[in-house]
Amino acid sequence: MKSLLPLLIGVLLLALLTWYCAYHVEQDVLATAQQTLNDGGHDWAEVDGDGRYITLAGYAPNEDAAAAAASEVLSTDAVVRVRSEVRLHQVTDSDMVPVRAGLAQSGMRWVELSRQDRTLALSGVASSESAKAEAAGIAVSLWPWGPVNNDIRVASSAPDRQQPACGTSLADILANSTVHFEFASADLSEEARGQLDQLLSALGDCPEATIRVESHSDSVGDPASNLTLSRARAESVTSYLERRGVDAERLSAAGYGESRPVASNSTDEGRAENRRVDFRIGQ
Repeated sequence: MKSLLPLLIGVLLLALLTWYCAYHVEQDVLATAQQTLNDGGHDWAEVDGDGRYITLAGYAPNEDAAAAAASEVLSTDAVVRVRSEVRLHQVTDSDMVPVRAGLAQSGMRWVELSRQDRTLALSGVASSESAKAEAAGIAVSLWPWGPVNNDIRVASSAPDRQQPACGTSLADILANSTVHFEFASADLSEEARGQLDQLLSALGDCPEATIRVESHSDSVGDPASNLTLSRARAESVTSYLERRGVDAERLSAAGYGESRPVASNSTDEGRAENRRVDFRIGQ
């Protein structure tokens, strides 16, 4: 029996060494696979595995990204097989928030966004082909979930060409503040009346253009009440502009409640950004 003891110890040590080496090889393979994904811009993906067999998980922005991630992992040294448990990100209207914010930061508040499942559509009137292309470039960079349809129309007449400039002038006036109302009311504040008086001069730059006033809320409170209040506030603005001499035929009002945020509603700052009035020219 004593003669077998060294043999048993040797077998045990060999088994431990084999396990140790296999474990570290597996960890090296996983680390390399994860680094490959990160380097390829697939930071949404996670890897797990057993030896050289890799399981890929996470929420991919789209099917092409899921396929590319699996292909890149499979091309990694020592990986023999990749099993995909990847799911697709479920797109909602909140995914348009970064796109709206990016366009606004570039002075393109005139771009209108809409979504059909994973497809984002851009509309509005651009002053030039380059402005249209720039808007699309911003949207594509911030919308990884699917196709982007660029339905922006390029101005083809003098009145048309006034519209983007007019929209930019309005955005500049409202750049650091929005039209404010009395608390939980559609009554314009004194400050808001002063802002609208400034906007009147900008509207003179596009005397033939129509103006759609859009009012938005944050997500605090009842959604139906927010929608009703936002509609009343938009109508309050158009009524004021009418009284100040803007032709009623040029004006329309729309309230969207909390459905079109431009920032997160999880912070005070974000909610403040979402409580806003937008002016759409020629749309």
